[in-house]
Amino acid sequence: TYGNVDALAGTPTTLEEWSRYRIVILGDVLPTQLTPERQRVLREYVTEGGGNLIIIAGKDAMPGAYVNQPLGAMLPVEAGDSALPERRPLNARCRSGTEIIRPPAP
Repeated sequence: TYGNVDALAGTPTTLEEWSRYRIVILGDVLPTQLTPERQRVLREYVTEGGGNLIIIAGKDAMPGAYVNQPLGAMLPVEAGDSALPERRPLNARCRSGTEIIRPPAP
């Protein structure tokens, strides 16, 4: 949400709507902004519809916040040993073994 405007209000909700796009880019989108149902349809767009998805990490949400969400299985990370406090991303470990650790806020 930017000011009073819901930035994801016009987000596609069906596979047919997503299929109009060749690529989807998500950057710093909270799971509360992209409901589980929308995540499932987006996952279907990629896995069954041949769509492309780029995830850009942000300060609040991506990609650790999606580890246990419908999009989580598509992301190249898994939950770290400990979660940071709410509204902060999880430490994550890439499936290749590389760790992604977000330092604590000052």
